[in-house]
Amino acid sequence: MIKLNTQLNMEMVKAMDENCIFFAEYSEDFANACLMTPIGHPNIEYGWCTSKVVIDDREFELELVGEVPDNIINKIYFFDTVVGFRDDNGNIVSHIVFHPLTIWREPYRQILNHLKQGKPDITILIERIRTDDNLLNELILPYAFESPYDKILEERFNTSEDELKELKNYIIENKEIVLKEYPHLRVVVNAFLSG
Repeated sequence: MIKLNTQLNMEMVKAMDENCIFFAEYSEDFANACLMTPIGHPNIEYGWCTSKVVIDDREFELELVGEVPDNIINKIYFFDTVVGFRDDNGNIVSHIVFHPLTIWREPYRQILNHLKQGKPDITILIERIRTDDNLLNELILPYAFESPYDKILEERFNTSEDELKELKNYIIENKEIVLKEYPHLRVVVNAFLSG
């Protein structure tokens, strides 16, 4: 859980605005936009805080403008760290502070690219699982049960780890819907929920 420090005030906002290259007041007009560290978004609990992400056994500390509450459904994960979410308007919202001193450094560059890629279409993967037993047995179930699997299988089945993570998040957050609409995923749902 991220611990929030001080609350934002207008002087802090002005100071941040001078140092951030992505910084926007949230507005309903920004439908389907990429909002980096927006001020006033209804789904961010504002306050200065930090979070850590581990990439290739190196730990990086991220500056955040606020916390994404646990009840947000469409979170965007970078490894196991929440780096943003999709709001009701389809906006990609990030609470990470990208500024000129960090934007071209890691892990910020990877996170920004990850956010720009958008959300994989999980429905396509779900439909493929329905018709491809090899995909289910050789890749999806081992991933769901956190069993070792050959990374070459991701390429063979034309999928990515991001899609597998998004599938897991989607199933965990929408268990009832998934079981009702996709009964063939019952064993996958059970595997993810037991992990």
